[in-house]
Amino acid sequence: YMAPEQAAADPNVDHRADLYAVGAVAYELLTGRTPFVAATPQAMLAAHVTATPDPVALHRPAIPAEVAALVMRCLEKHPADRWQSAGELLARLEALTTPSGGSTPVATTPVPAVLTSAETAIRRAHPVRVAGLFLVATAVITALVFGATRAFGLPDWVWIAALVVMLAGLPVMLYTGRVERARARQRATGAFRYEPEPAHQRLFTWRRAFIGGGVALGATFLLAIGYAASRALGIGPAGTLLSSGTLDAADRFVLADFTSRGTDTSLAVSVTEALRVDLGQSRVVRLLDSRAVSAALTRMNRPEGAPLDEATAREVAVREGAKAVVVGEISSLGSGFVLTARIVTADSGVTLVPVRSEAASEGDLIRAVNELSTALREEIGESLNAIRASEPLERVTTASLPALQLYTRATRLFESGDLEEARSLLERAVALDSSFAMAWRKLAATLFNMSASRTLQIEAARAAFRHRDRLPPLERYLTDAYYYSRANRKPDSTIAAYRAALEFDPTNVAATNNLGLEFNIAGRFPEAEAILRSGVAAGMSMNLVVNLQYALLAQGKWAAAESLVTFAEERFPGHPTIITLKLDLAGARRDLDAIDSLLADSAIRADNRPLPQMRVAFAELGLNEMRGKLRAVDAGAMRFVDAMARDDPAEAAALMLVRATHLARQLDRPAEARAELARVLATERFGALAAIDKPHFAIAEVYTLLGDVAAVRNLRREWETARAPESRSPDDPHWWDGMEAEAEGRWEDAALAYGRALTTVHCVPCGRFYYANAWDRAGRSDSAAAIYGRLMDAPVTDEGPEAVTFYPLALRRLAEIADARGDRDTALAYYSRFVDLWRAADPELQPQVAAARARMAELAGPR
Repeated sequence: YMAPEQAAADPNVDHRADLYAVGAVAYELLTGRTPFVAATPQAMLAAHVTATPDPVALHRPAIPAEVAALVMRCLEKHPADRWQSAGELLARLEALTTPSGGSTPVATTPVPAVLTSAETAIRRAHPVRVAGLFLVATAVITALVFGATRAFGLPDWVWIAALVVMLAGLPVMLYTGRVERARARQRATGAFRYEPEPAHQRLFTWRRAFIGGGVALGATFLLAIGYAASRALGIGPAGTLLSSGTLDAADRFVLADFTSRGTDTSLAVSVTEALRVDLGQSRVVRLLDSRAVSAALTRMNRPEGAPLDEATAREVAVREGAKAVVVGEISSLGSGFVLTARIVTADSGVTLVPVRSEAASEGDLIRAVNELSTALREEIGESLNAIRASEPLERVTTASLPALQLYTRATRLFESGDLEEARSLLERAVALDSSFAMAWRKLAATLFNMSASRTLQIEAARAAFRHRDRLPPLERYLTDAYYYSRANRKPDSTIAAYRAALEFDPTNVAATNNLGLEFNIAGRFPEAEAILRSGVAAGMSMNLVVNLQYALLAQGKWAAAESLVTFAEERFPGHPTIITLKLDLAGARRDLDAIDSLLADSAIRADNRPLPQMRVAFAELGLNEMRGKLRAVDAGAMRFVDAMARDDPAEAAALMLVRATHLARQLDRPAEARAELARVLATERFGALAAIDKPHFAIAEVYTLLGDVAAVRNLRREWETARAPESRSPDDPHWWDGMEAEAEGRWEDAALAYGRALTTVHCVPCGRFYYANAWDRAGRSDSAAAIYGRLMDAPVTDEGPEAVTFYPLALRRLAEIADARGDRDTALAYYSRFVDLWRAADPELQPQVAAARARMAELAGPR
C-alpha cells in the first residue's frame, strides 16, 4: 500500500499491518462478508488500516483465526516457510469457504462458533461412529436389494454385488472420517501456525465419499437392469432358450439316462432319478412322462425298461413331438465327481446349453444335482423366483434321498389334485426304497382317492405296516391308523391312532383329515365337522374341504356347504376337486337343473385334467340313470372300462355288468339279463381277472334279481376264499345274507339282514333302498313307505349308483302305495314327480311312464 521508496526510507514501518490488511480484504471479498461492497479495494484497505492503527491490535483480529494464520504464513521470515505459489494460497482460501474443506492453523485463538462446529465435526467423524452407521446402512441397503431380487426375479449376484460395493466403501469412509477429524481438530485449536495437508487428502471429503458410493451402487443397479432386459429379450449371454425363441413354453423334453465314466453305474441311475425329480418341480421344463416314454419304446419294438441313451432318447423325442433332450454324464475327479448336462435338439443333436457342477463326495452329489438342475432351468428360461420356490423336502424316514425327493414331489401333486402323477412318483419311490413306509402309506391314500383297486390299496397299506417298527412315533401312528382303516378294518383302533398322532402333532394334515373321515364313516357328523373345521380354517388341504362338505351335507347344512364351496374356490383356485364340490352339493339336493348347468359350463368342459374329466363323466352317467336314459348309461359305462382297467380292474369289470343289471331291474327282462350276464362272464377280460379283483357283489346282485340262489352262494364262497378276513368290511356278511335270502324269496329275512348291515357301518343312503324294497316285498308296505319317504328328501352323499338308480323307482312305488290306501293327493304328487323325471326316458321305459300318466288322469277325475 505504501510506496516502495517510503518503505525503504523508513525502517521502523511495520509492513505486517499492511499485509495483514490486504489479507483481510481478500478474505472479505471472497466470502462476501464485507460491508463495503460498493467501495473500491483501496477504500476497504484504508478503512481496515484506519480502524486498526495499532499493530498489536492486529494480533487480535475480529476475523477467523484461519485467515490470520494464512496471512501470517505470508509474513514468515524464511522464504521456504511462506506460501510457494498464488494457486496454493487460493486453494486454502477456497477451502475456508466450504463446510468441511481446508485446515485450521495452529497456535491461534479459536472463535467460539468455529470451535462449536469443529467439536461437532470431531464427534461425527469418530471411527466407531462412522463404522457403526456405515454397517447399519450396509445391512439396510443389502436387505432392500435382496428383497428386490425376490420381488422382481433378479439373480443373486445383484444383492451380493451391492453388499461387496458397500463393504468396499467401509475403508473409504473410515479414512475420510480420519481426514475430516484432523481438519476439525485444526479448526478447534485455533493454532497460529498452519500445517499443510497432503494433496491426496483433498479428495477425501464427506460429499465426495457419498457421491462415489452412490455412483458404485447405481452402476450395480444398471447392470442388474441390463441383465434383466437382455434375459427377457433374449439378447446376449443372459438370453434364455425361451426368450430367444429357440424353444417354446409348450415344448417338451426327454431326459436321457446319465452315463458314467470311471464311476459306479448305480450312481448314474441315482443322479438321473434325482435330476428327474428336480426338473419335475419346474413350471417350464415339461418332461415327457414315463408312460409316454414306455409307449414310444414299445412302438420302437424295444422293452419298456430299455436304457435311454442319447440316441434312443432323441428318437423317442422325435416320435413324441418333443423338441429337446437332456443328456448327462457323471465322471470321477479324484475323490469327487464332475456332473455335466447338455440340452440338445431332438432332430439334429445340436447342443443348445451345456452346464456342469462338481461334488466333493457321494454325499455331496444331491447338492451338485440341485445346482445342475437350477442351471438348466435358468438357461431354459424359468424365472428365478419359480426356481427359488422349490419346496423343501418332507421330514419322513427313508435311507434314500432320491426316494425322499420323489415322495416330496408326489405329496405336492397329491394336494394339487394330480393323483395320476403322484401315484407314478410314489411307485418309483418305493421301488428305490422298498422299506419306505410313509411312501407306501401315501401310495395307499392316493389309490383310495383315485377310487383305484381295493386290492392295490390293501397291498400298499400292508407294506407300510410291515415297516412301521423303524419309524418315529408320529409316522408310526399314521401308518397304524391307515392300516386299520383300509387293510384290517378296525374303526376304534383307527380313531385311537389318529388321536395319538394329533396329540403328538396337532397340526398334522393327514391325521386331521382322516380322523374326520372316520367320524363321517361312523355317522358321527358333528364330531367330523368340528375336527375338519379346525384344519380347513388353517387352510391345510383340499381333502379336508371335501370331507367337511360331506359332514355338512349329511346334516342338511346347505348354507354352510355353499359357503365352503366359495371358500375352496378362493383358497384353492383352479383345483380339480372344485367341480366335485359343486356337483356333490347339487346332487345332495337332487337339483338336476343345477347339475345340468354345471355340466354345460364351457370352462368345465375345457378342463382336460383326468380328475375333472372323470368326475364330469360320472355325473353325466348318474343324471342319465336317474332320468331313465339307460342306453346312454350303458354306452358311457363301456367307455370307462378301458380307462379303468389298469387302476381298478374290479370296478372296470363291474361297469361291464351295467347292461345286465338294467335288464334285470328297470326293464324286467330276466331272460335277456341272464344272457347278457353269461356273455360278459365269458369275455377274455373277465376271465383274466384275479379272484380278488372279481366284482363278486355286482355279479351277485344280478343273480339275486334273477332268483338264482345257488349262484349267489357259489359267489359268496369264492369271495370268502379270495379275501383274507382282515380285508373284509364288518358289514359284508350281512349283505351276503340279505342277497341269499332275497334270491330265495325270503323277504323278511332279507330285510332283517340288510338292517343289520346298515347298523354295522354308516353311509348315506347306502343300502336303505334295498332295505325298504325287502320290507315292501315282505308285505310290509307301510314300513317300506316310511323308509322310502325319509329317503326322498334326505341328503345324498353316497358316491355310488344306488340313489340315482332307485330314486325314480321309489317315487313310483310311493305313488302306488298311497294309491292303494286311497290317498289320492299323495299318490298324484308322487306320480307327477315320477313322470316329470322320466319324461325323456328310453322308449323301453315309456310304457311305465304312460301307465303312470293314465293313473294320474283317473285320480284327477271326479271324486
